[in-house]
Order: sequence, then C-alpha cells, then structure tokens
Amino acid sequence: MDSIKRCRTAEALSAYAAGRYSAAETFCVRTLMDYPNDPDLLHLLGVARLAHGSITAAIDALEAACVHAPVPSPEAYNNLGISLRKGQRPEDAIAAFRKAIETRPGYAEAMYNLAVTSMDLADFSTAADLLAEVTAASPEDARAHFALADALIALNDLDAAALSLRRYLRLAPGDEQGAELILASIGKAPVPARASPAFLRDLYRRKAKNWDLVPGYFAHHHVLDAVLRHASPPFLSLLDAGCGTGLSGAGFRAMTQHMAGVDVSPDMLEGARAKGIYDVLNEDDLLSFLIRHPDRFDLIVSAAALIHFGDLNAVLEAVWLALRPEGTFAFTTYSYDGSDPTAFGASSYRELAKSGCFAHGSAYLADLSKTCGFEICEVSEIIHEQSSTQKIPGFVAVLRKKNGVEGP
Repeated sequence: MDSIKRCRTAEALSAYAAGRYSAAETFCVRTLMDYPNDPDLLHLLGVARLAHGSITAAIDALEAACVHAPVPSPEAYNNLGISLRKGQRPEDAIAAFRKAIETRPGYAEAMYNLAVTSMDLADFSTAADLLAEVTAASPEDARAHFALADALIALNDLDAAALSLRRYLRLAPGDEQGAELILASIGKAPVPARASPAFLRDLYRRKAKNWDLVPGYFAHHHVLDAVLRHASPPFLSLLDAGCGTGLSGAGFRAMTQHMAGVDVSPDMLEGARAKGIYDVLNEDDLLSFLIRHPDRFDLIVSAAALIHFGDLNAVLEAVWLALRPEGTFAFTTYSYDGSDPTAFGASSYRELAKSGCFAHGSAYLADLSKTCGFEICEVSEIIHEQSSTQKIPGFVAVLRKKNGVEGP
C-alpha cells in the first residue's frame, strides 16, 4: 500500500472509530476515485454506510468488496450478511453468512448471525444447533446464550431454555435483555417486580428513532380521551410519567400551565425535547422521581409506562404522594384477564414479554387502587395497540386522589 492510500485509509478508519460515519464514507469515496475496486476500501465504505443507515448503498459496497477481494474475506461476507438482513433479504443474508463460515470454519460471529437470521425465517432447529456450537466454543458469550434460549422456547424445550437464560444472567447480571421476565413468562421463575432500568434504556435506545412512526399504537390517545371524560382542563401542573418522545404531552400541552416529563431513556427524551412542548424534562427512574416530588401535580398521565412494572403497589403509592388533593391519575396497562383478572404477570405475548412487558388484571387494578386511597373513575377495556396480525388488549384507568383520605 503506497503512502497516500495508507494515509487516506487511516483517516477513514479514524473517522469511523470516532463515530463520524459520514466523514468515513467521504474519505473512502474520494480514495476509491484514485484506487478503484480496492476491496479494503470498499469493505470500510460498506460498514460506514451500514453504521449510518444507508442499507442499500452498504450492500452495494460490500458486494463489490467480496467480488474484488483476491481471496474471500470472511469479515466482508459477514458484514454483507448483516446488511442484507437489515435490508429485509434474509435468504441472501444466510448465503453470505454461510460463505463467511465456509471461508473461516468455526467463525463464531458469522455463526451467531446465521442463527438469528434463521430465526427470522422460523428455522429454530438450525438456529439452536448453531448457537449450541457458539456457546460451547465461547461460553462467556452472554448474547449467544440468550439467543439460544429464544430458539429453545420456540421449540418448546423450556427446561433447556431456562438453563440458557440463567447462564445469560450469570454473565450479564444487569439483565439488559429482560431474561428474568422471560423466565417468569415460561413458568421457570417468580415474576420480577419490574423490568430493570438498564434493560429499558437499552430497549428504548433501539426504538427511539422510529417511535413516533409506529403504526397501531393507541395508548396516548386512550389516556387523553379518558382524562377528558373525568377531569376538566386547564390543569395547573401536569406530569407525563414515562413521557417517551412526547406523544402524550402533545395532546395535553394546551390544557396545562406547567407540564413536566420524566423518562428513564435519554434517547426517548431527545425526541420529547425536540418537540419543545415540555416546561421541564427529567431523565430519572419513575418511582424515584415521584417519591421526591410530593404534593406537586394536579394530573399525572402515564401511557404505556406501567406495562414495565409487575406489582403496581409501589407505583400507586408514589403517585398518591405526588398528586395534590383531588388530583387525577390516568394510565394504561396490558390486560391479564385472560389468565387471571385478580393478578398480574408477564405478558402472554412472547414479543411483549421479551420487551419487558407485564399485564394486569382488571380486578387487581380496581382492588389495589382502592387500597392505595384512590376513587376509581374508570377502568375500561381498550385495544392498547395492534399489528396487521393481532390486537393487544389492555385497560385505561382513571383514578382520583380522595380528599381527606390518609395515604397508603
């Protein structure tokens, strides 16, 4: 490699390592004008494009890198497979991952990627076999243990799945994948109190960018409509508890003099901040924030936030403290009535349980609300959200802090 090419490649690598993916792409494109079809530059160009979301362009560059390499590059084929999977071309991705493994037998990263892509196509047996190899060769790979459990659950091998989830938890005690709740959902562990803050931060880091574009999500509309059935604006002080990107806040802004938001996810808060509708935004754990702000709010709303808590006793107690006398609390949950109206548990929908979601029974909500000193204005069945294939049932509840009643 001559000195000019070496210098430009180093600049591109430095930009990529610093997260300046557009700059890395620019360096690569300029250098390729003088060194066309250079496989290393094409490979770097592909991964830079992949990193900033230009999937089709990444595929083009990585395909060219594979074609022009003097010998097959397992890393290039693996990254091509990743790009193809993100581009919704799973069969082509599988072919690329297989080529990477053929070029480097035992290539764990490509085997993992082949496994998860196989699961995209519901080939759980192939995925489980591959992931068993990966975890045997790399027993400290927490991600692979978790993916193996996912495949084993789909194959209904729940004992083996539970073993893999417990291995994952030993390696990743922060539980950023929500393994404790999944163990509960398959009947292999008690229901945890809540999804961990670390898990929620990671979950919504991945979801924040497209959150406002998710079709079939109705929770914020249900909360707004329910509040207007039982309370009269304007409100002096409102808290959007678990405000996310501000979908609920947008509906309430004109009705309140002061509106605060709190969320555990900094990425979701960026979306809320960009809307410019809140007087103050707080990155904090919901329970901690409520406890530190007693007798502060006339109205607290919470769309699709309590779904990440199991037993709601501590939440309702904290809300009671944070509300002013006669204050109103409106929130949504997923329904557990199909299992037990008097209880709560992990969501029976597998993808929701994997997303750290609980469900609550209608009788459980009513009884606990009364115990915590609230008057029940409404607990109504709703369609919390829906996709092209299913409707997810839930509840919208409106509670009022009773005047003259001692707190829980």
